Order: sequence, then structure tokens, then C-alpha cells
Amino acid sequence: MVTSVLVSSRLLARVRAGTRGVRSRRSGVRLKEVPIPKAVARVNLILTNPILRHIAWWAPGFAMVSHVGRTSGQVRRTPVNIFARGRSYVIALTYGRDSEWVKNVQAAGGCVVQTRGRHIRLVHPEVIHDPSQRMMPWPVRLILRLIDVTDFLVLEPATGAL
Repeated sequence: MVTSVLVSSRLLARVRAGTRGVRSRRSGVRLKEVPIPKAVARVNLILTNPILRHIAWWAPGFAMVSHVGRTSGQVRRTPVNIFARGRSYVIALTYGRDSEWVKNVQAAGGCVVQTRGRHIRLVHPEVIHDPSQRMMPWPVRLILRLIDVTDFLVLEPATGAL
């Protein structure tokens, strides 16, 4: 979910390359583009996410998103980068708009995030494509440009208390 900043230049080049411009040898169809390859996502799921679960709920710029699986019905928790922009909250979609947790949040019409020690019910999820990355703070933009993240999930706080 959340990418590590400590990466070698060789790994960064591979991550940036992703699947962009690659065509299937069999069909010639362009493969699905994602900012960070799914192999990195699997490594993060096993190694990075368990560590981030202990800090994401209180660290600035991070949150734990609680969402319900569309088919399993199980409550899932995913660490994300999140930032308040006006009345909305913006989450960088580092693994693309087709990540399962994004689909779960969209199907449910919202989620609960735990950030800075508070639980916030967020609703009206909308995926925004923003190549300028203006919704993010400038230091975060630098990192997101390196890994070519241009999709964001924008949510609004639900009215009333959680």
C-alpha cells in the first residue's frame, strides 16, 4: 500500500517502468498500467503493511482504512497515505484505481479511516485522475512523480458523529 522511500535507484527504475508501454506477446494488447507493479504490492502486503499497521493510525500523512470485502464480507484494514484538502480527504492510489480495497470502498459507498488517533467515517468515494498531483502536499508530489502516481481517491466526511 504505502511505498518505502528507501529504495535503490535500480529498483526505482524498475518500479517506474512498471508495465507502461508493454504489450502482450500473444495478443499485442497493451497490458494494464499501474504505478507500482503488483509484485511490489505483494511484498508490501507481507512485509511493509504489518509494520505500518502499528504506526499508520497515528502518524501524520498516514491512515488505516477499514473496509468490507465485497464477496467475503470480512472487515479489512489497509494502510494508506491520506491528506486533508479543505473539507475532503485525498488518498494516493499507489497501486492504481483497480486495487481491491478501492473497489471495496467504492462498492460500500465509503469507509472508516483511523488517522492521528481519530476514527472518521468517509463517504462519496470518487477516483480522480490528476497528473498535476495538486491535491497532495509538495513534498509528497515529488515522491508520487517518481513512481508516476496520478490517481487519487477523494472522500468526504459523513455528517454526524461516528
